Amino acid sequence: MKRLNINIIKGAVFFFSLFLITSCDRNFEEINSNPNGIDPNTASPRRVMATVQIYAFGEPRFITWRGNIIYSSQFAHHYVYNFADMAWFPGTAYTNNQGWTDNVWESSNIKVAGHLNALRELLDPEEDKEEVAVVKIISGWFYQKMTDMYGDIPYTDVIKPRSEVAYKPTYDSQKDIYKAIIEDLSAQIDVLEGASELSFSTGDFLYQSTPANWIAFANTLRLRMALRSRGAFEAAGDGSFINGVITDALANPLIDAGNEAVFYRAQDGLFLSDPNELMGGQEDVWHSFEYNQARWALSDKVVGLLQDNNDPRLEKIAMEADSVPGTYAGLEPNLVAPPKYGYVSKPTGLLRGEKKNDPVPAYIITASESYFLQAEAALLGFAGDAENLYQSGIKAHMSYAGVDGGDADDFIANEPEAVLAGTTAENLEKVWRQRWLSLLNNGYEAWALARRTNLIPDQVGAQYLSNLTDGKVPSRLVYPTSELTLNADNVAAANGGKPDLMTTSVWWDVD
Repeated sequence: MKRLNINIIKGAVFFFSLFLITSCDRNFEEINSNPNGIDPNTASPRRVMATVQIYAFGEPRFITWRGNIIYSSQFAHHYVYNFADMAWFPGTAYTNNQGWTDNVWESSNIKVAGHLNALRELLDPEEDKEEVAVVKIISGWFYQKMTDMYGDIPYTDVIKPRSEVAYKPTYDSQKDIYKAIIEDLSAQIDVLEGASELSFSTGDFLYQSTPANWIAFANTLRLRMALRSRGAFEAAGDGSFINGVITDALANPLIDAGNEAVFYRAQDGLFLSDPNELMGGQEDVWHSFEYNQARWALSDKVVGLLQDNNDPRLEKIAMEADSVPGTYAGLEPNLVAPPKYGYVSKPTGLLRGEKKNDPVPAYIITASESYFLQAEAALLGFAGDAENLYQSGIKAHMSYAGVDGGDADDFIANEPEAVLAGTTAENLEKVWRQRWLSLLNNGYEAWALARRTNLIPDQVGAQYLSNLTDGKVPSRLVYPTSELTLNADNVAAANGGKPDLMTTSVWWDVD
């Protein structure tokens, strides 16, 4: 995958490392009042945009460890965290630790939403309209992630300059949020059409202030959201709207190998000197706690998919089991009697870095995901050659994994998994599971895909630990303590008044 050259000067590093510690009595007005000590009278948009991207795309360790890995990636059956000799956090993956859930919500809103709203205040809507468009595109990506995790969330009342954010915001329905984001992304694409450069300069780590790449990002995000919500919109009688979005997205620039949204975390300066501190910059989530906490295995579903199809990505993604050389073995989550750590396959350095302070990039929207989205759309009757797009997605992910081009070609030519020769339903399942595989390390998207497509079967039987969801993949995270305490009336009305449980489906999860 194409690597962007990112250099963060030491002076900026100190700025980015400032943060606010959340507590159970924080509300949205407080969250947005002064994120990380930013003064809109003195801060530069370039600097605040850099902070937004570090926190949104790179993610502080607490958010990515809890939100992306312990929750989302385990819910999606990518990684498993339960071994017979595990000293910390053993047990079922389908659980809620309220302190962690609180922090995923609160840190995300402080570190990302708060800075986005600071940018809304710093930028002039007319003079800086192209820069504002990028802020709104990142905002759309961020709130799509948040609503997919929680369901209904505050949106209309909080996407404002900091000074205008509501103290007790109302909760928008997920349907309204999706429609608003999709329509706003289209509007921002129109703003960026014809623009040659943005003023963020080095503060735009993702695309280095290139408008055309932000257009492709926004358009691919529209396609992702439209396919995810298509069934729900059609059930609500809005099929013409969402099908029009898909048709339009396919007719405009999308992400490919030349403009992938990949955030390369800094190699220096953003690591905490104290690895036991639980919040801060982009410290290493995999190696800092490896001996007693950050022990992970690949799931049986990941290893099995690779083994069953003679996939050359196996040795690039999975390590041989330490105690059984020459053997690859995935681990099913939630087992009552799991094996010891030495008998399962760990992720390779491709996924977790080869050593401490060797952070892996954050893959936000990749070429492989873009191709798989287009393949799904083609199978549903929209424009495109489904099989060609499907195979392009596989090749793109193999390229990322370091698979030799000849081996990739052999896989395409010889393995039934690489061709779409079945019914539409069978072909869609192939596209979904290859997209699911390509989303390793992007637990948020993998979990959303698993929920929508039912790729993960229910776990029923005495071999599984009891849990909060009766063996079903969790549908959402519960709301944070701060909202339950300070914004109780609005929380009660969220998700159509349904219970605030991990089993309450989000709106687009109609199957």
